[in-house]
Amino acid sequence: MQFLPIVQRELLVAARRRSTYLFRAFSAGILLAVFALVLAAKPPGPGGPGTMLFWLLSSLMFFECMLAGVRYTSDCLSEEKREGTLGLLFLTSLNGFDIVFGKIIARAAPAVYNLVAGIPILALTLPVGGVTGNQILAHSITFLVAILLSLSAGAFVSSRGTGERSVLTQTLAFLLFLSFLPLLITEFSAWILGGAGRFYLFPSWEKLFSILHDARFLSPYHAFAQAQRGFVPDLQPTLWTLVAISIVLLSYASWRIQSRSDESDRVEAAPKVAARRVIVRTGSVWSFDFNPVLWLASCGRSGWPPVVGISMLFLSFGLICRVALESGWNWIRFVLIFGTLGAHWLYKFLVTAETCRQLNHDKRTGALEILLTTPVAAAEVVRAHIVATRKRWLPAGVALATMNTIWMLEESFMRDLGVLLPVSIALIVFDSYALSWRAVLNAVRGDRYGPTVFRTFLQVMGAPFAAVVVIVLLLLGSSANDETLAVTFTFWGAATAIFDTFLILNTRSRLANLRALAAGDQALVRRPCQFPASLPLKRPLPSLAADA
Repeated sequence: MQFLPIVQRELLVAARRRSTYLFRAFSAGILLAVFALVLAAKPPGPGGPGTMLFWLLSSLMFFECMLAGVRYTSDCLSEEKREGTLGLLFLTSLNGFDIVFGKIIARAAPAVYNLVAGIPILALTLPVGGVTGNQILAHSITFLVAILLSLSAGAFVSSRGTGERSVLTQTLAFLLFLSFLPLLITEFSAWILGGAGRFYLFPSWEKLFSILHDARFLSPYHAFAQAQRGFVPDLQPTLWTLVAISIVLLSYASWRIQSRSDESDRVEAAPKVAARRVIVRTGSVWSFDFNPVLWLASCGRSGWPPVVGISMLFLSFGLICRVALESGWNWIRFVLIFGTLGAHWLYKFLVTAETCRQLNHDKRTGALEILLTTPVAAAEVVRAHIVATRKRWLPAGVALATMNTIWMLEESFMRDLGVLLPVSIALIVFDSYALSWRAVLNAVRGDRYGPTVFRTFLQVMGAPFAAVVVIVLLLLGSSANDETLAVTFTFWGAATAIFDTFLILNTRSRLANLRALAAGDQALVRRPCQFPASLPLKRPLPSLAADA
């Protein structure tokens, strides 16, 4: 019998995808562009441009490695459950080990290809100076372990779930908590238990402190931070711990899908949505009536607990950052910038995943074609999905804008870069609408859910993010004052809003042919047009009189 026969099937499928080759070139192209920009800007600081280059490139590569599980394996087993093919695999001589490890090895190929394409560009920082070969080797091994951990986390979550959106968001949340929660535990234990004289007064606390302090070995971000200095003593135990966690996650996934293979016949039931009366605009009069299209679009949406939890997380982060700024903690500014960027990306990613899910599911199951054969207008279907997402995630968007307002109104920040507050709030609105419209367009194509979400997010957020990276890198090499920064970020915000508006208008024009797009006719979708009254036939119908 062949060893891991699932690998051959999955690799053949991956070899036929254009994305396998395009993403590898795209990853290397981004790193090469960042390398050229930083080298041209020549930012000041200790170590010169080489240190800044190495930190930027390694951070981008680490971020990509940690997202491998979300992109490639978060739906690898749950997809088999939904399609009902997991039970068929167990009718053969395969076991859970063959299926899970076959999926992991096959799905790891694109992630490893991206890593192999990026390491030579990371090594280009050696001739620039400030970087050693020991650091390059330490980062390469750390990235490989991070990919293994991320893919294992995706398989672990996928073995427990069935819904497309749920496994995607749970994998992302699991990796975030695994990266930062052990570090928070370590810092908190050092603050509470590690004070001067506390071990002398309470000797039993010393063992507890040592256990909590070793929690940092569970964090992949800790391994990445230690790899910045090469093979330091803390790096090796962290890497071995992460490998052990990966093996445990894969072993659990193998055991679960084999012991509970009957779950493959179950389809995750959509949450019950009570039939309620909603406000519908009829002509120029607002009336209360039941809207079946909006009710259908609201089925399967996220519940209120995740929305409330995300909103509380945003508000808590804003309050903590405001207190830290007023207390004069200089290190908090780094956390502020990247934490706020991460919060914005998290919210917009969740909006994208929410909008894509139901329509993508309807397209792949054929429910969308049935719906479009009814007298319901195509514009009503599109509008219903966008309105359903907005109604569900509007509180989290308000909480995100409130978070920005809380800490950006601090006196020192408001004096230097107060323009970021209106720009950030405006982009929450523009980006959310652009992501919602683009998500509908991509979901109708019927591709797999995970790639659809990432493609939508990249199409809307990729160009503005690349532009702001270029701006920041160019400003690093010049002595720009606060007024120049304010004007630059204002211009960038206006350009991003114009870009989002263009995407919305372009998407609306293409969705005018929703029925053609749902039928798979790409020629009609590329140029916006209306259906003619009668379509010409390739050959005339035979005459009934002639037959007679």
